[in-house]
Amino acid sequence: MSNVKISVIVPSYNCSTLISETISSVLSQSYSNWELIIVDDGSTDDTMSVVSYWSEKDQRIYAYGRLSAIKGASSCRNEGAQNASGKYLLFLDADDLLAPECLESRIHCIEKSGVELLVSRMEEFCKIPGDMGRLKNLYPNDDDDSYLKMYLRLRVPWQTSCALWHKPFFHSIGGFDPLFSRLQDPEIHTKALFQRPEAIKVITVGAPDCFYRVSGRRRVGSYKFIDNGIRYIDNCIKLADRYPGMVPDDELIFLLNGAWRSVLKSALIRFPKLNKSTIERFIKYGIEKGLINENSSRLGIPLLFVLNAGASRLVPRTSQLVDWAFSPEQK
Repeated sequence: MSNVKISVIVPSYNCSTLISETISSVLSQSYSNWELIIVDDGSTDDTMSVVSYWSEKDQRIYAYGRLSAIKGASSCRNEGAQNASGKYLLFLDADDLLAPECLESRIHCIEKSGVELLVSRMEEFCKIPGDMGRLKNLYPNDDDDSYLKMYLRLRVPWQTSCALWHKPFFHSIGGFDPLFSRLQDPEIHTKALFQRPEAIKVITVGAPDCFYRVSGRRRVGSYKFIDNGIRYIDNCIKLADRYPGMVPDDELIFLLNGAWRSVLKSALIRFPKLNKSTIERFIKYGIEKGLINENSSRLGIPLLFVLNAGASRLVPRTSQLVDWAFSPEQK
């Protein structure tokens, strides 16, 4: 078996109670040629003390503080990648875990296949792996569907830690966009799928080799969530222009309508106090980009009623209302 090095990169922020478990999952790997780079995003708790303890115990563990002026996990991941000495990069969140055979199985598969990006399977968990038994990955519905189309409508097929990157490929597409505080997974993987779809291999069978913790996820503000949605859709439009023929124009609008609705639904459900001006601004953006028609702006009024009633308690109704008011059939 190949003995090339894998760099596991972890952005950290106020995760002192969980990061030891994450580090332990790396230390427990059956494959030993790895380095663990932890880039802290300015934690105000004991995260760096915990990380320093582990780095003193194992010389393969390195800890840095973020140098970039732009705060966020994306900046931390990019800095970790710049300092990485491995041939391959794996980005692991500070509260997620790797199965013991993760690195061994991934290095075997990517070296054998020769691809630039390998996507593995991930399972969600609450307290310990296996307590939910729910796969995080999503797959195309039919032959006309694709992973790119899924991302374009924000039906996210895989999470950050599912991916093993050949380092030159990661750098060639510009890494993570540091301006994204949300939608970081879709941002980078959409770029990869537009630029080198033939260089990506997705594993669709077998046991998951990493685990996504569903509890305790940190939220960003509502206006940032909407702004990230706008930035993501704008980026997709630019990529489609740069790589013509990947997605027909009419289909692109249809898919991005799905992304627009997904952002709106998520914002309403996550932030019950979302203000009227933020909703109106996002609806205006949808009209300007041709994703919804102008009549849809009148249908935005019932959304405010749902908010005042408490969107977090009416998740199914909120989702149905957005789809009814803004789906392509209403155009």
